[in-house]
Amino acid sequence: YNIMKKKLIVLTILICSLFTAKSQDFIVKSNGDEIKARISDVSPTEVKYRNFDNPTGANITINKSDIFMIKYENGTKVIVKHDAAPSQSTGSSTDTQSPNIAGTIELGGEISYVSTSASTANSSSSSSAFSTFTFSPYVGYMVSDGLELGIVPSYTSMGSGSNSTSLFGLYAAPTYNLYSATASAYPYFGVLLGYSSRSEESVSVGGLGFGLNAGMKAQFGSAGLLLFGVKYISQSYSYNGVSETEGSFSVTLGIHIFISPKK
Repeated sequence: YNIMKKKLIVLTILICSLFTAKSQDFIVKSNGDEIKARISDVSPTEVKYRNFDNPTGANITINKSDIFMIKYENGTKVIVKHDAAPSQSTGSSTDTQSPNIAGTIELGGEISYVSTSASTANSSSSSSAFSTFTFSPYVGYMVSDGLELGIVPSYTSMGSGSNSTSLFGLYAAPTYNLYSATASAYPYFGVLLGYSSRSEESVSVGGLGFGLNAGMKAQFGSAGLLLFGVKYISQSYSYNGVSETEGSFSVTLGIHIFISPKK
């Protein structure tokens, strides 16, 4: 009987020891240290636990950033993932694209319609109307930082009564942008060189066109440009041995968009 009683006591102690060993959690820190614990709470940033040797003691808090893994009493292992720390703001957005880096495409242009009328009041009242329609798109490509090569086709139709005149031009427009990495507004200047033609009634003439343009560009939003500039174009025509040169000066205000190359 005594022998049987001793065996029961020993068996009870072994069972209790096994149960106790399995009822503890382990916190494995990032530096490799291991803590025997009874975990009481897990939050997105912290873990609260009591020391396994002092289960009635006060809760201890440890940051998740110091933990590599948690091994629970049921055998579950959880590896703690650490989110990357947010980058500090430097006062300028890294998402803002630059319109002046090589490979950027710039799109825009001008469209306008003007109608004017005049009348005189006398014994034989008369009136006249004159209209002008202009369409001039623009496509530019940055061949290098700041240096842009553009193409400018243009069409203008002018009419008064039964009389009408059509102007067509196609120009290459190399432009240099005096940009700065820290400035959102900057000046630009360029030249226009190409071909122009004029059709009036049954007569059509053509010749070379040359011009200059300059102004300011201001970036807005993530891909917008506001342009304010001046432009002068000189066009030369020749018909039946007679040469004629016309010059035009204009003030322009427009909006362009740009598409920067993917990084």
